[in-house]
Order: sequence, then C-alpha cells, then structure tokens
Amino acid sequence: MPSRASPRPASAYLRQEVGTALVDAVVPELGEAIRVSRDPLLGEVIHALAGVDVAALADRVSREVDKAIWGEIAREEAAIRADPRATRDPAIIAVFGPARAI
Repeated sequence: MPSRASPRPASAYLRQEVGTALVDAVVPELGEAIRVSRDPLLGEVIHALAGVDVAALADRVSREVDKAIWGEIAREEAAIRADPRATRDPAIIAVFGPARAI
C-alpha cells in the first residue's frame, strides 16, 4: 500500500487495485481495438498492408491513456488534500480538513 506521506495515497492504491479496467470503462473503444488487434490473422493483414504492429500500437496508446487518466486523478487528489475547503463539499472537508491532516 502507498505511503501515507504521499499527497496521493488513495489514487495510487486505487490504480493498483483497478489496473487497466479504468481505461476500458472510460474509453471502451480502445479496449475493443486492443482485443481486435490481438486477432492473429487481422494483425498479420494490417501489418502486411500498412507495416504497423497494431497490437503494439494499441498497447502503447492504452498505457499512455491510462497514465494520463491516473495522473489527472492523482493531481485532483493532491489538490483536495492540500485545500479541502476549496471543494466546498462538507463531507470532503470533514474527512480531509485541518483536524485530519496526514
């Protein structure tokens, strides 16, 4: 489990638990493209016609999308932890307010 000293422990933990399922949920077309690209016959045809390793390309795109999504979630978490009152949400302020500083 991530260190409590980090301003993003919940994001890191959630990312570890969820894995790549978030990309499938947020961009289902990408997950489908990855599944299709792993079809050996289709992959060979595309590679022969376009010279592109579709499976490798889909994996790289998926990793970059995953990194971008989780990076944004982590930045939001850090901002909330730094200033919970800015959210104007009583529940978040109660949980992350000054009395509960990590």
